[in-house]
Amino acid sequence: MNNRHNFLSTTLISVVIFSTSCLILTTQALPDYQFRIPNGDKVIAPSGEAWPGVGHYRSTGGGARNVFGEDFAAAGHRWTVELCQKDSDCDGFSNGQELGDPDCIWQEGDIPQFDVGITHPGIADTERSGGSAMESTATTSSSADTNVAAAGATCQDFKFEDLPSGYSNTSFVMPNYLVPAQHTTYVKFAFKVDFAGIDSYAVRIDPIITSPQVVHHMILYQCNSEPTDFLTPNTRGQMACSDLVAAWAVGGKGQCMPPQVGIELDSSRPWYIIDMHYDNPKGLEGIRDNSGLQITTFPKSAVAGQNYQPAGWLWAGANPRSYNIPPGRGAYELTAQCSYPGLPTSGITVFSYALHAHKLGRKVWTEVQRPTTNRFLQQQAAADCPSDCASRAGGMCSLCFSNPGCCGSLDPTACNPSGVCCSQCEICDGCQGCYAQTDTCNPNGNPAGNQIGGGDNGLGEPAFDLGCDTRYDFDLQETRPLAEPQVIYPSDILTTHCVYDSTSRTSVTVGGDATDDEMCIAFFLYYPVQPNAKCMTTNVQNDVGDGQHICQIKGQATVNDTLCTAPPPDNLLLASVSFGSLDGWLQIHIVCMILSMGLLIPIGVLVPMVFRDSLASNDAWFRYHRILQSLGVLILVIGAAVALANVSIHFMQVHHKLGVAMFVLVLLQPLNALVRPHKADESTDDENSSKPSTKRTIWEVVHKGLGRIIVIASWANIFLGVKLLKEWYSASGGLTKGLIGFQSLVIVVLVLVAAYKIFQTKKKSTTTARMEADKSSGEAA
Repeated sequence: MNNRHNFLSTTLISVVIFSTSCLILTTQALPDYQFRIPNGDKVIAPSGEAWPGVGHYRSTGGGARNVFGEDFAAAGHRWTVELCQKDSDCDGFSNGQELGDPDCIWQEGDIPQFDVGITHPGIADTERSGGSAMESTATTSSSADTNVAAAGATCQDFKFEDLPSGYSNTSFVMPNYLVPAQHTTYVKFAFKVDFAGIDSYAVRIDPIITSPQVVHHMILYQCNSEPTDFLTPNTRGQMACSDLVAAWAVGGKGQCMPPQVGIELDSSRPWYIIDMHYDNPKGLEGIRDNSGLQITTFPKSAVAGQNYQPAGWLWAGANPRSYNIPPGRGAYELTAQCSYPGLPTSGITVFSYALHAHKLGRKVWTEVQRPTTNRFLQQQAAADCPSDCASRAGGMCSLCFSNPGCCGSLDPTACNPSGVCCSQCEICDGCQGCYAQTDTCNPNGNPAGNQIGGGDNGLGEPAFDLGCDTRYDFDLQETRPLAEPQVIYPSDILTTHCVYDSTSRTSVTVGGDATDDEMCIAFFLYYPVQPNAKCMTTNVQNDVGDGQHICQIKGQATVNDTLCTAPPPDNLLLASVSFGSLDGWLQIHIVCMILSMGLLIPIGVLVPMVFRDSLASNDAWFRYHRILQSLGVLILVIGAAVALANVSIHFMQVHHKLGVAMFVLVLLQPLNALVRPHKADESTDDENSSKPSTKRTIWEVVHKGLGRIIVIASWANIFLGVKLLKEWYSASGGLTKGLIGFQSLVIVVLVLVAAYKIFQTKKKSTTTARMEADKSSGEAA
């Protein structure tokens, strides 16, 4: 017995020392690179997919490196200023801007400057860049006077000397605001600017950043009335301002209008609000901020007669009263369909867009549908309208009741009988009047009139996206230029899709302006400006689609990781990977797990179960048992060590969690053996008594039961691992089938051997019992 205890003690100490050494050495040899870059655990690819393997083409890591991975390796796997300032994927945003360290000040172990709005530095974010490479600019300029950020690609041809002599720059900035030390702050502040009572054109918008360490994004709105809640900076209150002027987010640039185009600023509406987001994960204190937006304007009268085109914002969104988002949904999609029949037949030109949802928003896009025929356009001709409609709604018969919804409803209560628009119809899709169903100007109500949507006037397939963000982030709201300006015609149908993730909510989220409510709007900057271009429709379809979408903006690459270098060959990503092509650590892990948990430890458990009697001489069964278990544990430690040191998301899958649990239980078994009680019942004086003690009985139940549970769970986990090997590492069918076949063969053989030995033991016991019974009967006779 002492020899056994000495052996077990030596084995246990050896296992602990060996496992500790393996973990230390393996971790030092294969560091977790994810935490050597800022926000390495928060990277989201343009597809919306989490990408923990930041430096690799495969999201989970391993295999070929992407362009950022190559740059990271060239930098010695360290976050250097040079690597931070570089734009690895050539999408116009530096690696630092994409990873939340725009000033390149982060060091390993620090809290990043920003920890929201993190994008992928190795996959070009073409949704933000417009699909083409842009020259990266710093967040702030070197000018100490204005701190105006350099303008982006849309301003590359802008020249101030081309502006009228009366132009001016107006700054909408925070009033030396003391930024709270809390992580996230949303604050609004109102301005009164009437441009000396003169209507003006805004032709350039630049961010002014005085506190780049905390300023994350901002939006400027124009108001219809004085926003009294925000005359001083306020984090609460209701904002009645909804007319978007400009939006900027960290990493973004300035924005300039196309030549001969300017955003109209009405001097009779002098109130503006800036909505500022401060991201302060470091809890910095004492920061006084004067950041905001600078707008370059000049009087409209200065370009009178020069064919200047006024620009405005076209809206395509869902009326907040038309939807509620249920809790616990990972991808809840709704659509809002808008039309603008009042547009000129020549159309309008859209050149920028901004998308808006709140904290649950994950994807937002607006697709353009066009009729397959021109019948709709033909219906706009005044000659096709009844004569008494020629002076009403511009002679356009289809302006009312052309779509389902408030003004398109056949419900007589939807509109007032007098023919005047009710409040619901004022926000309908381009509706300029509200006619009774019997009115001759109501195409859907007048049998003799032109019918909308009948016959061959069906909608074609979606032609293209006018705006799209499949990785929508509430903290990255900004105005984005289109790679190619698009013309929108009165026949076009604009359908805005919003996808929400409500898994964090336990109650219904309603539509509304509050941050914890939700919205679904797309804004499009266009010219020439038109009346009634705001659509907040009730024609909303809830819980549609599967939330999946690939952006189809004309002139913009869908996902572009080839702006700097050639793409990886197709067979690199799609072809199956053989065992020899897997990473070295993964090869070691597979071999160790199959040998230890799949073979040696199960055989070690089987020996005392079924070979105890046949190997009873000199306790041979025990020697085989401890040799197999000790060898199995040592190999298991190696396999577990390389996995723990290389998979930073090791606890995400069931295979990972179950593997760690099995690892701990296996290491507990030698400890359990070390405290094994004496077999003899302590109530007797006979050490050779066949009656085991109570403690020994309990110990045997625990030790044997745990061992068998470990074997069954380990076999199951091997099959889970093979499944993960195929899904994460593209293992070939031959490799996965081979592993499954080998493990299945081992299981079948061991089960058959166990069953045979158990059958033989029972048969022997039955024979012995019969012989003893016969002997007893003979003696009695």
